[in-house]
Amino acid sequence: MYTKTHAFRPGSEDLEMRLALSSGIQSPQAAIGSLHKAPTPRPTVAGSLAGRYFASGLDNRPADEPYRVDVNAIGRVTGLGRVTMTGTISFGGFTIGGQGIVGRVTLTNAKGSITVHLTGNDGSSPIPGRRVPLTASISEGTGAYAGTQGAGRAGVHFGPNLIRSITTPSPIGGRLAFNISMGPLVLRPTPL
Repeated sequence: MYTKTHAFRPGSEDLEMRLALSSGIQSPQAAIGSLHKAPTPRPTVAGSLAGRYFASGLDNRPADEPYRVDVNAIGRVTGLGRVTMTGTISFGGFTIGGQGIVGRVTLTNAKGSITVHLTGNDGSSPIPGRRVPLTASISEGTGAYAGTQGAGRAGVHFGPNLIRSITTPSPIGGRLAFNISMGPLVLRPTPL
C-alpha cells in the first residue's frame, strides 16, 4: 500500500523563488531599471531670427531716460517652429532693479505666443554695430503655450545704422540678428 509522505500545505513554498526556465536570470537592479523609463526630454526654445531695429527721437540717456529701441524679426525656433518676434528693448536711464538694459519681446506663431523678458548690463554704450548679451525668461504664454515657463540666454546683434538724417534728433535703425536659447520649457496646465 502506498502512503503519502507529503501533505499539501498552501503557501509553504516561497513563490518568488520559482523561476521559469525560459525566462532566464535577471539581476534585481536590471529588473528595477526596466520598470523606470527614461524621462521624455522637455522642449527647448533655441534659434536665430533676422529682422530690423528702429529708434526715433532723442537719445536722452544722460538725463536718466531709457532709450527705447523697437525690434522685429522672423525666424525658425526649435520648440516653436516659425515665429514672428516683436517688442522693445530699452537701454540705460532709470530702470527698475538697476539693470542697464530691459526688454520685452513676444514670439508668435499659429499656436500661440510666448513673451520673453530680457535683461542685461551696460545700457549706456552706442547701439548700432553692437552685440548685446542678455538674460531671458518667459513671463507669459498664450494659446498652446499658456502657463509655459523657461529661462536661458539671448543675444542681439545690431547692425550699422542705415538711417541717414539731417534733422535732430536723428533716428537710428538697421538690421538685427536675435539669438535665443532657453530651456527646458515647463508647460503648466491652465485652469478651466
